[in-house]
Amino acid sequence: MAYWKRSYPYRSYPYERPKPRKKRLWTQVLVAAVLLAAGYAVWAQAPWQAPWQAPWQAPWQHAAYGQAATSVAKPAQALTPSDISSFTDAADVADLWDTLYLALVNRDHSITDEPDSALARGLMLSELRPVGEGVEALHPGTLLHGRTSRAVEELMYAAFEAGFHSLCVSSGYRDYDTQAQIYAETPDKSLVQAPNHSEHQTGLAVDIVVLDLSQDDMASSPAGRWLAKNSWQHGLILRYAPDKQALTHIASEPWHFRYVGQPHAWYCWQNNLCLEEYLDFLEKSGGYSATLDGVRYTVVYERPEKGSIPTPADSDFIVSSDNMGGYIVTKWE
Repeated sequence: MAYWKRSYPYRSYPYERPKPRKKRLWTQVLVAAVLLAAGYAVWAQAPWQAPWQAPWQAPWQHAAYGQAATSVAKPAQALTPSDISSFTDAADVADLWDTLYLALVNRDHSITDEPDSALARGLMLSELRPVGEGVEALHPGTLLHGRTSRAVEELMYAAFEAGFHSLCVSSGYRDYDTQAQIYAETPDKSLVQAPNHSEHQTGLAVDIVVLDLSQDDMASSPAGRWLAKNSWQHGLILRYAPDKQALTHIASEPWHFRYVGQPHAWYCWQNNLCLEEYLDFLEKSGGYSATLDGVRYTVVYERPEKGSIPTPADSDFIVSSDNMGGYIVTKWE
């Protein structure tokens, strides 16, 4: 089953219909070819836009289908005094847009630990969108967070261009009742989280499988290895690696990917960190700076003081809570 499908209009006329004159036919063919070529050139070069996107765009949101969002990177560096000094605006966390891209949801951290948290209030529900039309899905109407949906579309198209035509989204967002049913029906609890402890309830997690291939065989398959190696380029991380089970408390799942955005996906891949390790590193180190495709990112971990955290005064930035009381501010310039 191919991932990317194109259909062209086709009409069969009755045999008794008179054929157009050759001169007129060739003129129509020439005009149609020119129009198609011009249209394709515009489509291929213009970045895909979706109605749910914010009016501004971060650097990693400019990638067209199939183009790696990040491909050239310099090693990360520890924060410098000048990095810290640029965070001079005190912002009330209640007034900030919390993307939740780095919110930790696992066995020990529920989405409802804090009744007033964005996750508990159901913020993710307003961000849910259907999986793109160009993506094969086992279940019609599968939903994902809007940013996750776009990242998956870009990843799947890149996979198609790389020769992998049998990838399919098998699971996306799940509500509480669905997760509770799956948890109850799954004998091996190392492969499933209890309700309110599953990333699938955030819309930021997606399961991608290879059609006609068992889940046990996916990790060693060419498609599975390609996904594990390239997902970071689109802001996704392989969430449950085989060597991280002691930290995630979930067995290896080569099909489960989590959207975290850049430069976080790059750093996790570069340093072989699961999300638990990455957030622990940020809290202990305070953050880092890195340059990806000519864009310099500064990542700073903050703990609110009197309900406020410092933010950059003159740069674009986004904020994500970690669901553990901390906030990660990502600035770019």
